[in-house]
Amino acid sequence: MPLAKRHEGTIHAPGFPGGLEWINTRSPLSMADLDGRLVILHFWTYC
Repeated sequence: MPLAKRHEGTIHAPGFPGGLEWINTRSPLSMADLDGRLVILHFWTYC
């Protein structure tokens, strides 16, 4: 069995809304920029 198994399917994620503040990117990202990549999102809040 291979160490990594490729998962394929159709998952439609919504695009990012306009006017967001982006950190550590040269320009705003789009879903097309992330196509074919593993994306991990980490959300935090300030209390």
